[in-house]
Amino acid sequence: MIAQGVEKGGADKLIAIDIVDEKLELAKRLGADIAISPQENDVDKTVMDITDGRGVDVVVEASGSGNGLNIASAIVRHNGTIAIYSHYMKPFMVNMYRWHEDCLNILHTCLMHRTQEVIVTDVREAFRLVKKGIFNVKPLINRKYRLSQIADAFKEEMGDRTSVKTVIIP
Repeated sequence: MIAQGVEKGGADKLIAIDIVDEKLELAKRLGADIAISPQENDVDKTVMDITDGRGVDVVVEASGSGNGLNIASAIVRHNGTIAIYSHYMKPFMVNMYRWHEDCLNILHTCLMHRTQEVIVTDVREAFRLVKKGIFNVKPLINRKYRLSQIADAFKEEMGDRTSVKTVIIP
């Protein structure tokens, strides 16, 4: 969804970063120009080479890991924006000096930390955009389960790093 939104928003170049090859392939199918695996590449160096040492204008951090946020901090340009989509489950260290000295814009986009009113409004808008065909959710759905299979769904999906979205049918 993020790759589609960034691409439709007019990004000049969209770089996807993930440790799961299948998710990088999906990002490329949905608009990413470049796909980088941190397991095979030095992300900081690769992004700086791509951007002639400038860094990217906007990073959407969706990994939920401290390492992911620190990579985002390293590759964003001076006065750039880090949009935090993730939900972090434990404390970790980040380079606040860089955030301050380079005047980074930090935008929190995760719905779960918003007020009930904002959540309702934003979810309605998201459904409207999907309904209008602005976002294509079909390629994101890996599997569908009946409600009676929910225990199996959780067991299978939790162990599958390639899974993106799962549908439970009542």
